[in-house]
Amino acid sequence: MEEMKMKKMLVLVTVMALSLVSMAQAADLQGDFSLDQNPNGDWTYGSIDVTAGTFTTYNGVNSGMSGASTFSAWVTDSNWDSYGNVGKNFGPDPIEDWSSYREVGQIIYGPAVWTNGSGVYYLTTSRWTAPAAGSYDIDATFTGQWPSGSSVTASVRLNGTEIFSGAIDGFIGKAAEGFSDGWGDHPSQNYIYTLSLNANNTLDFCVQVLGNAASTGVDIQITPEPITMALMGLGGLALIRRRRA
Repeated sequence: MEEMKMKKMLVLVTVMALSLVSMAQAADLQGDFSLDQNPNGDWTYGSIDVTAGTFTTYNGVNSGMSGASTFSAWVTDSNWDSYGNVGKNFGPDPIEDWSSYREVGQIIYGPAVWTNGSGVYYLTTSRWTAPAAGSYDIDATFTGQWPSGSSVTASVRLNGTEIFSGAIDGFIGKAAEGFSDGWGDHPSQNYIYTLSLNANNTLDFCVQVLGNAASTGVDIQITPEPITMALMGLGGLALIRRRRA
């Protein structure tokens, strides 16, 4: 009799956990982006000191207008350039300027183009912290958003150790004069991989400028595999049960 009750309870808990899968949403850098707080959920926007390997969280927001469109970004000490920036074109139109083409809704990394006289370079970075142990599908795309002639290195770091790196060199086919008819294709680097992570492991999605000022489009989705989603749902259920107790 007791064994039957345990089996029924296990079935009930499993069904409820599966119904809570929606609590384990995929992470989306573009959709999750917020100017309200940093860290923002599992995301933290900041810069990495290339020499020391230390991560510093951006501490403020800057905004700029281009025509009717607004571009707002997380920065350090109100400085767009020294430590880079992570921002978004909130529209309603694409933004064209001397250094980039920023699509509506697109996340753009601004370059850390100066060294503050210290000889230290910084990586513009979005850090994602795993909310639970499990397997995650990572789909990251870095695209050139600036005229050819500058280049960046896009990279992914797991707990501070680089696991992917690739170079991007501006647009292809940029016209010598004028932007609207000459931006051409976007060279890109992609990191598509499934990783087994522990809770609180960090993934850093980084860009380092190698030439002149250059902006990079970044699109990242991180999706828990089904068993991980179910376990996260069970974790949510346990939390609910503890709160009710």
